[in-house]
Amino acid sequence: MRGGKAGCTWLSCSICSHAKWWAGRCTSSRVEVTLKDGHTVSHFTRHAPGTKENPLTTEEVNAKARSLMVPVLGAGPTEEVIRRVNALEAVKNVRELRPFLTGRKSSRKAKGPKTR
Repeated sequence: MRGGKAGCTWLSCSICSHAKWWAGRCTSSRVEVTLKDGHTVSHFTRHAPGTKENPLTTEEVNAKARSLMVPVLGAGPTEEVIRRVNALEAVKNVRELRPFLTGRKSSRKAKGPKTR
Protein backbone atom coordinates (compact mmCIF):
# COMPACT_ATOMS: atom_id res chain seq x y z
CA MET A 1 0.00 0.00 0.00
CA ARG A 2 1.39 3.39 -0.88
CA GLY A 3 0.07 6.77 0.13
CA GLY A 4 -3.24 5.89 1.75
CA LYS A 5 -4.86 8.33 4.16
CA ALA A 6 -5.58 6.96 7.64
CA GLY A 7 -7.32 9.43 9.93
CA CYS A 8 -4.97 12.32 10.67
CA THR A 9 -1.91 10.60 9.16
CA TRP A 10 -0.36 9.75 5.83
CA LEU A 11 0.51 6.08 5.66
CA SER A 12 3.05 4.34 3.48
CA CYS A 13 3.86 0.65 3.75
CA SER A 14 6.49 -1.44 2.04
CA ILE A 15 5.53 -5.09 2.20
CA CYS A 16 6.39 -8.17 0.15
CA SER A 17 3.91 -9.57 -2.27
CA HIS A 18 1.34 -11.97 -0.85
CA ALA A 19 2.83 -14.91 -2.77
CA LYS A 20 6.35 -14.27 -1.47
CA TRP A 21 5.06 -13.90 2.09
CA TRP A 22 3.24 -17.24 2.09
CA ALA A 23 6.13 -18.96 0.32
CA GLY A 24 8.29 -17.93 3.27
CA ARG A 25 10.68 -15.84 1.18
CA CYS A 26 9.72 -12.53 2.77
CA THR A 27 9.23 -11.94 6.47
CA SER A 28 9.95 -8.22 6.74
CA SER A 29 8.03 -5.00 6.33
CA ARG A 30 8.32 -1.27 6.93
CA VAL A 31 5.52 1.05 7.95
CA GLU A 32 5.99 4.79 7.66
CA VAL A 33 3.45 7.32 8.93
CA THR A 34 3.67 11.04 8.23
CA LEU A 35 1.67 13.08 10.72
CA LYS A 36 -0.23 16.22 9.76
CA ASP A 37 2.43 18.31 11.50
CA GLY A 38 5.07 16.86 9.15
CA HIS A 39 6.77 14.49 11.58
CA THR A 40 7.43 11.00 10.24
CA VAL A 41 7.30 7.88 12.35
CA SER A 42 8.47 4.58 10.92
CA HIS A 43 9.01 1.03 12.05
CA PHE A 44 10.84 -1.80 10.33
CA THR A 45 10.24 -5.42 11.30
CA ARG A 46 12.95 -7.70 9.96
CA HIS A 47 11.15 -10.92 10.88
CA ALA A 48 7.47 -10.90 11.72
CA PRO A 49 6.36 -12.71 14.89
CA GLY A 50 5.56 -16.33 14.15
CA THR A 51 8.21 -16.83 11.47
CA LYS A 52 10.99 -19.37 11.95
CA GLU A 53 13.41 -16.50 12.56
CA ASN A 54 11.16 -14.98 15.26
CA PRO A 55 9.02 -17.80 16.66
CA LEU A 56 6.15 -17.25 19.05
CA THR A 57 6.36 -18.58 22.58
CA THR A 58 3.84 -21.21 23.66
CA GLU A 59 1.90 -18.54 25.57
CA GLU A 60 1.83 -16.26 22.50
CA VAL A 61 0.51 -19.15 20.36
CA ASN A 62 -2.10 -19.88 23.05
CA ALA A 63 -3.17 -16.21 23.12
CA LYS A 64 -3.49 -16.16 19.33
CA ALA A 65 -5.50 -19.40 19.39
CA ARG A 66 -7.81 -17.92 22.04
CA SER A 67 -8.41 -14.77 20.02
CA LEU A 68 -9.39 -16.82 16.97
CA MET A 69 -11.24 -19.71 18.61
CA VAL A 70 -13.26 -18.20 21.48
CA PRO A 71 -15.71 -16.38 19.18
CA VAL A 72 -16.42 -19.67 17.40
CA LEU A 73 -16.15 -22.37 20.08
CA GLY A 74 -16.59 -20.42 23.31
CA ALA A 75 -14.14 -20.01 26.19
CA GLY A 76 -14.54 -23.45 27.80
CA PRO A 77 -14.00 -25.60 24.71
CA THR A 78 -11.17 -23.31 23.55
CA GLU A 79 -9.29 -23.75 26.83
CA GLU A 80 -9.81 -27.50 26.64
CA VAL A 81 -8.43 -27.67 23.07
CA ILE A 82 -5.42 -25.53 24.07
CA ARG A 83 -4.79 -27.70 27.14
CA ARG A 84 -4.99 -30.91 25.13
CA VAL A 85 -2.89 -29.64 22.22
CA ASN A 86 -0.19 -28.42 24.62
CA ALA A 87 -0.16 -31.94 26.07
CA LEU A 88 -0.48 -33.67 22.70
CA GLU A 89 2.09 -36.30 23.62
CA ALA A 90 -0.32 -37.59 26.28
CA VAL A 91 -3.33 -37.83 23.93
CA LYS A 92 -3.84 -41.52 23.21
CA ASN A 93 -5.97 -40.94 20.14
CA VAL A 94 -6.23 -37.67 18.23
CA ARG A 95 -9.94 -38.34 17.77
CA GLU A 96 -10.33 -37.25 21.40
CA LEU A 97 -9.91 -33.66 20.14
CA ARG A 98 -12.71 -33.92 17.59
CA PRO A 99 -15.65 -33.05 19.88
CA PHE A 100 -13.91 -29.84 20.96
CA LEU A 101 -13.14 -28.76 17.41
CA THR A 102 -16.54 -29.54 15.95
CA GLY A 103 -18.61 -28.32 18.88
CA ARG A 104 -20.21 -31.76 19.19
CA LYS A 105 -20.20 -33.68 22.42
CA SER A 106 -19.43 -37.31 21.81
CA SER A 107 -20.61 -40.00 24.21
CA ARG A 108 -18.51 -42.61 22.42
CA LYS A 109 -14.94 -43.15 23.42
CA ALA A 110 -12.33 -42.89 20.68
CA LYS A 111 -11.40 -46.34 19.45
CA GLY A 112 -7.97 -47.41 18.37
CA PRO A 113 -7.09 -48.49 14.85
CA LYS A 114 -8.82 -51.55 13.48
CA THR A 115 -6.76 -54.71 13.38
CA ARG A 116 -7.34 -57.72 11.21
